[in-house]
Amino acid sequence: MGFQENAGNRRILQALCVWAVLMTCPMAAIAQVREKPKDILLFGLNAFQDEFYDPAANALMRYLRLQPGGDHSTNARYFLAEALRRGKRFKEAILAHREFLSRHPKDKRAVGIRFRMAEIFEKLGDQASATRVYKSIPKGPLRAESIYRVALLRMKGREWMGASAALKEFIDLAPDDPRVEPALYERARALDRLRRFDEAGKTYQLAIDRFPKSKKGHVARRRL
Repeated sequence: MGFQENAGNRRILQALCVWAVLMTCPMAAIAQVREKPKDILLFGLNAFQDEFYDPAANALMRYLRLQPGGDHSTNARYFLAEALRRGKRFKEAILAHREFLSRHPKDKRAVGIRFRMAEIFEKLGDQASATRVYKSIPKGPLRAESIYRVALLRMKGREWMGASAALKEFIDLAPDDPRVEPALYERARALDRLRRFDEAGKTYQLAIDRFPKSKKGHVARRRL
């Protein structure tokens, strides 16, 4: 009797196992339908909008693995780069920024991507790469800010020749920027350090003429 009960129990267990396997098949099929690339992309974009940057980045990376050349791949790469940057995954963000620039160099957002990549290099302490990328920003809305960042990095590295050139370009590009006054004095000091005294004197005089009420004016007048 005990033997028959055990055999019966085994048959019941086997039947339950078969039923469980059969039940998982349609569920897996449903999951695959739900995991369509467009749904993954939508999830990633919604997560980005809600400021959940890690899930957004992971979803966008998954979408791009499935659809690297799809109709929405440009936007996916842009928001992937942004999600990684905002999520402070900086090393991955640099790779994503480079990938965007490599694949979509003519996209209207490419200059902004390039500028933000320079900012990431600066945050990571890679001043050489930051300077190189800032310098590569073309003429346009971001050029003045980029060359100003170059000037700051050059001064930080005590590279007076490069600092002087960058400051001059910034002053020429953004004459109404409130940072022009200190930029003029910084350029004059850089020229002094380069022993280009005549040019330094002219720059001090320009600063005095443009900003006659500046508190720095008395220092410049003593220099003259």
